[in-house]
Amino acid sequence: MEAYQKKHGVDILRQPVDPLKLMGVRGDFFTRFLERAADTLHASSRKLQVHLRHCHQEPKLSTEHNQLGFWAMPKVWASDWPRWVDLADEITLKDYHFNHYNPEIAAKIKQRARQAGKRVWVHCYISQGRELNVENVRRIEADADVGGVLLYEVCNSQTNEVDLGLIEQYGPIGFHEPVLTALNAVLADVKYQ
Repeated sequence: MEAYQKKHGVDILRQPVDPLKLMGVRGDFFTRFLERAADTLHASSRKLQVHLRHCHQEPKLSTEHNQLGFWAMPKVWASDWPRWVDLADEITLKDYHFNHYNPEIAAKIKQRARQAGKRVWVHCYISQGRELNVENVRRIEADADVGGVLLYEVCNSQTNEVDLGLIEQYGPIGFHEPVLTALNAVLADVKYQ
């Protein structure tokens, strides 16, 4: 409450709250956390990887899938996303593309990271997005601002919650064979560094 009032001059107990501004106040607190985390990690020769989405560079108040108001989002706006990129050693972009990778998504974030010599990863949603396939990975690899694909999601074949995750999390722990086959097909086709 106090931080919102100090920043925006509004008493949120008596006046309406702007949800994006509230998410931005949370982002201010998280920026301070990242500053401390970066100092601590770098002092121990460790790396800080920060996850961002396109909506951090161009927010809109919406419940659409990749927007800040989507139910699974943490409701934190990186209003100072350039500072987050500066603090990080690597960036992961967590936008869902559903097999239609668009290099314009989060372009400003990727460009800032590239200019600072920081690697950018793009999430590959194996189950939810069905994105582990040669065509999709080729589109991602063609983006000069991206340095790699980060495979995401586990498999729970007992309940079929995530039916195509990479690693089985119940019973014998190991790679889920249908996904391993898809991964091998991608690796055979796409050149990685």
